[in-house]
Amino acid sequence: MKIGLLSESEADEAAIRILVEGILGTPTEVCSTGQARNGVSAVFKQLETEIRHVYYRTEAVGLIVVVDSDKGPIPGFEERDRSGQVRQNRLDTLTEIASRTIRTLPDIPGRPPFHVAVGLAIPSVEAWYLCGKDPHINEATWLNDRKQGRFSYEISTLKRRVYGTERPTLAEETEVAKRETQRILRADQLKQLEEAFPAGFGQMAAEIRSWS
Repeated sequence: MKIGLLSESEADEAAIRILVEGILGTPTEVCSTGQARNGVSAVFKQLETEIRHVYYRTEAVGLIVVVDSDKGPIPGFEERDRSGQVRQNRLDTLTEIASRTIRTLPDIPGRPPFHVAVGLAIPSVEAWYLCGKDPHINEATWLNDRKQGRFSYEISTLKRRVYGTERPTLAEETEVAKRETQRILRADQLKQLEEAFPAGFGQMAAEIRSWS
């Protein structure tokens, strides 16, 4: 299956491709604009362009987008700013951008409907990589911590546990990310990953499965 990938870094996309192949049970071919990935702001900036590129210039069935929540709002926990307005989480914001963009795409004869699946790594993709190693790192724990206003672990802690440092090189990130996601699949822990991160990973996995 041909897909598009958009995330915060090349390392993340290498890992996501492995997870997607596990979700689909088949090898995938990645189609991309080749633009440099540089954090969450780049994902928001590039999303509409990436959708149009993948739709018009490739035969991909859809685009998969993944970002970290960091310490921002997350699904299942309503937060308001000082003016009383609800703070929208990144998953919902990206989903809205994708839906709005897809509605503007003209039908192409013989082209099936185009899809976008959005994933939110809570609080960061390193939490996913620790699946099967630490049962206390999951969405429920992070949600409960946000409600209480204190955190059982920090994003920097996750990075140290995964990479051995808070500031890995891109090459180090890519190598470890691929190794950990391959471990998850070899250990048949994909379902465990979906159950530990139902909103950010499980819903994305279900959407991707609906494409085949």
